[in-house]
Amino acid sequence: MPIPARPPARTPHRRSRRRLGWAAAGFAALLVVVGVVALARPPGGDVGVPPQGAVSTIPSATQNRADDSQTSVSGSTNPPPLDEAPIPGVELFVEGQILDLGTLPPRETIRLSGTETSAGPPVRTRFGLVVATGPLYTATLFFVGDDGGPPRVLAESVGSFAVAPEGATIAWAEHLGRVGAPGPSTRLVAARLPDGETVHTTVFEGFAVEGSSTGFARIVGFSGDVVLLGTGDGAAAVAATWVPAEDRLTPIDGYGGVGAGSPTGAAAFYQGDGLCLVFVTVAEDGSVVPPDGGLVTDTLDCWTGRAPVFSPDGGLLASAGAVGDRGPAALTVTATDGRELHRIAIAGIPERFFVPEQIRWVDQDRVVLLGRSWDSNPQQAHVGIYRCSLTGASCELAQSVALEDEGWYTVSLVTRLSSAG
Repeated sequence: MPIPARPPARTPHRRSRRRLGWAAAGFAALLVVVGVVALARPPGGDVGVPPQGAVSTIPSATQNRADDSQTSVSGSTNPPPLDEAPIPGVELFVEGQILDLGTLPPRETIRLSGTETSAGPPVRTRFGLVVATGPLYTATLFFVGDDGGPPRVLAESVGSFAVAPEGATIAWAEHLGRVGAPGPSTRLVAARLPDGETVHTTVFEGFAVEGSSTGFARIVGFSGDVVLLGTGDGAAAVAATWVPAEDRLTPIDGYGGVGAGSPTGAAAFYQGDGLCLVFVTVAEDGSVVPPDGGLVTDTLDCWTGRAPVFSPDGGLLASAGAVGDRGPAALTVTATDGRELHRIAIAGIPERFFVPEQIRWVDQDRVVLLGRSWDSNPQQAHVGIYRCSLTGASCELAQSVALEDEGWYTVSLVTRLSSAG
């Protein structure tokens, strides 16, 4: 949807009936209408030669898992071509394949049997890759070890997941209800990597918020050892925390969603039902300071608060957005004390509307941004990968993703934890 014509209110407020959508507050992988998907060089470049062959394959969730050698590849049999300067340390999920953008042409590292990653973007840990494929709320969660062994199923009916910054703990949400829809309750699971052993589990049946209760919960991330959740829906949506070791679930009043968490205990929550981010501190018991988002007057810029993500050291928050109806798109970087350190125009966006879908830190100075832009029809969006440098004060289009024909696929950056090396 387009950026609103007016900025969200920055004054203290309570939740209204209008709610921030899960896509804005949670996982940032891009669901787009595509058929043949190709990575294209910006105008003036040539299309490269598609690399061949897969290093590892993930079986379909419907296959016989006793035979991991069987795969059913969806979409194109070859990865999309790429002809541009490599982007070291960055991987791209597109049309069921994971490509290493640090090589030219890009090396295909994993071939998936499914093209949807609705539960969240793949995550690269120090042990291997965690990826969930399948339709919304019914994804199968896999672990692919770096040792070259067959993919292992961790869970099914998964709606969301996140991996802790240290890379050894994973949490996911299983929706208990009819297939393909959020159920009346959600099973929350915390497990160890790489073996996938469950260490804590609980069933969330909802908080009583504004006269209603729903057991929908979505895992957004971690802040230290605390799991950050988006719960409920509509007017009853509220940010929450889960401390697995103590089986403690805590609703956080005045915050309608979670933007991002960091390894240091800092986090960014959305105030009320808007797009204004507030820096908070998450304690070990799951409590949050400031405790009531509705009373906060000092928020981050409400226009550029989309796709927030903390830097590897937890000291900076990168987010992006476009100001107003036709305003320029910008990447902002803010210190956790609220100081805006960088505001960098995003170049190479000819269309009217721009929405950042995902931001990935490469190191403390460089980020990669995946975004979509369009003039009138969001389903005909242009998708681009932008390379940004803080010291260079630049954010430029590095690759375009060309969309043709019809069909639903996902495109996302692979999250690489700093502990992955």
